[in-house]
Amino acid sequence: MISKKLFFSIGIILLCAVNVNAISYLYICGINDGKLIKMDPESGVIIDTINDGGLNNAQGICLGPDNYLYVSSYNSNQILRYDREGNFIDVFSQGTSMMYPMGMDFGPDGYLYVASNNGTTHFQILKVNPSNGNVSVFANGNPLYKPHGIEFGPDGLLYVCNQTGHNIIAYDVLSNTYEGVFIDGYSAPIDITFSSNFDVYVADYLANRVYILDQNGNQIDTLITGQSGYVYGLALDEASNILYVNNYGTSNVHKFDLSTKLLLDTFYTGANNNYPTFIEFVSFSTDVIPEPTTIILFLSGVIALLRKKNTVL
Repeated sequence: MISKKLFFSIGIILLCAVNVNAISYLYICGINDGKLIKMDPESGVIIDTINDGGLNNAQGICLGPDNYLYVSSYNSNQILRYDREGNFIDVFSQGTSMMYPMGMDFGPDGYLYVASNNGTTHFQILKVNPSNGNVSVFANGNPLYKPHGIEFGPDGLLYVCNQTGHNIIAYDVLSNTYEGVFIDGYSAPIDITFSSNFDVYVADYLANRVYILDQNGNQIDTLITGQSGYVYGLALDEASNILYVNNYGTSNVHKFDLSTKLLLDTFYTGANNNYPTFIEFVSFSTDVIPEPTTIILFLSGVIALLRKKNTVL
């Protein structure tokens, strides 16, 4: 007869056998062909190119709290939604208020915030209702100057890269207040990302540099690709301490080891003059949680054993 100790051990294995295996992708927005590139982050091999759902000039991407990918379709003035494998789900938001969508991120209030500009005017941050996709204007005009990449920091503030304003500014979306300039004096800050402990990474488009800052905006280090071009989108794999950097001018993706600050590899996006912009790293478990019947049977066995023990006592 199976011992109680072995029985419990088997049950624990069944209940805890999750998050063992994971799969990861890089999703890269390409302006020239307007598609979304799905890439293996280890080898740089292109797995697929995606334009399902009418995607027309992909210019922004983020992972939502529902684990769907949200992608800006710049030319069609839409936000499209895909699953983590890149399969089209639906049109999340569109309409006359959704104009020129670029970088975006979800806020602590659950709303999607989207940078909007047409390159010369119409500088806005849009606010999209997660339940129905309705759009309102969160911020408009000064101090916005060609906003591109945006991201919420660990402090809950929204950080906005002003490409032609040469600065990064911050908003508190919960109190609807402008918090001021975070950093100033860069050539053309175009994207920003954060680690959970508030390491800050900023892509300076014209300087072709990625700057590493502390939470107060003090520069700590610099990452250099070693290639001509213009750095653009940033994606952080915090578990592996890897930063992926798009190079707009050379159509490459650079892979940096943040522990050594060294360039590990340079991936080719697979298309000449693709002009990659924003990028997203996605990793998720491929294991299946035990079926409910398995869990119920195990718990029933535990109860039966406990009843038997109590009867003997």
